[in-house]
Amino acid sequence: MRKFIFKFFILFVLLISGAFFSLIFFQKYTMQKAIPPIPSEFNQMPMYPPPPPVSPQEPPLYIPAIIIIGLSSLFIFLLLKYLDKNFITPLIIIQEKLRKIKEGDLNIDFKTNSENKDVIAAFDTLSEMTKDLAQKEKLQESFIQNLAHDLRGPIIAQQRAVEILSDEFNNHELLSGLKDNSQSFLNMINVVIEAFLKKDFVINKTEFNLYKLAQKIVQTLDINAKQKNILINNKIDNDFIIFADYISFNRILTNLVLNAIDNIENDKTIELSIERNAEADILTISDNGCGIDNVDEIFKPHAKINFNNKKVISGLGLTIVKELCDKNDLKIKVDSKKDCYTKFIIEIPR
Repeated sequence: MRKFIFKFFILFVLLISGAFFSLIFFQKYTMQKAIPPIPSEFNQMPMYPPPPPVSPQEPPLYIPAIIIIGLSSLFIFLLLKYLDKNFITPLIIIQEKLRKIKEGDLNIDFKTNSENKDVIAAFDTLSEMTKDLAQKEKLQESFIQNLAHDLRGPIIAQQRAVEILSDEFNNHELLSGLKDNSQSFLNMINVVIEAFLKKDFVINKTEFNLYKLAQKIVQTLDINAKQKNILINNKIDNDFIIFADYISFNRILTNLVLNAIDNIENDKTIELSIERNAEADILTISDNGCGIDNVDEIFKPHAKINFNNKKVISGLGLTIVKELCDKNDLKIKVDSKKDCYTKFIIEIPR
């Protein structure tokens, strides 16, 4: 914006200077044409002493032109400076502050040196709105913390009861499933807490067996899949080792597989596979379900996604997946064809 003002000022000075000097040139030209030519008979008359030399006179518009150009330039300069202080600079400040708010920083105070009453009122309103948002966020964080505490208690108690019953009934299959479900609920609560509190994910990259992690997730979610007669195939090589953050991958795979189970039809298949090339490992979570129409919206929070010609709210799971991938320098994309398949493809740097 300030570059535009500078260019406008220079252009104005050039235009007004060009206009006045063009006028001076035009005056010189008309004055020269106004002097009549000397008749030829005067050339035959006896010569008289020449008149004394007269010093050349400046065109009458030369001095006023410089004065007018100077005063006009000064006026425009002061006008642009006033506009910059009272309108342009406040707009730049508002743009920068709103960008920070968009990134999640609410500890911002709107201040301005503008003397315009409307601009000052706008800054006061924005400052009050930001303070209100910060207070609401604190209340929301407090609510989520209390809710998470209340939800965790019964689930942990259920896990302990299931462990005791498992010892009594020799690790019965049903009790094992209840134990895994309880752990899944705890994982989901932790994911929701992270999403609402916007905590930074702690990244701790290590080498681990991706097949074993995937197999653990498949076994945990198998009860959910059996309710819809969905088959989950883990086609990752049983000795496939990757270097990444274990907790992040656990949440990424859990969310993607659970999302597929929730949204595809009965009697379908989910498949986990991976390929290795020179630069990266390519992990794919695919299904042969109904597909997704608007894949560009899928990672936005609470986006309306078209599954099987029905609009479904995506929730927070896929948003968290995208945030985790970004934090771990992973590239994720979606490939989907209606009534054929959906593939979530994750590129893991080597």
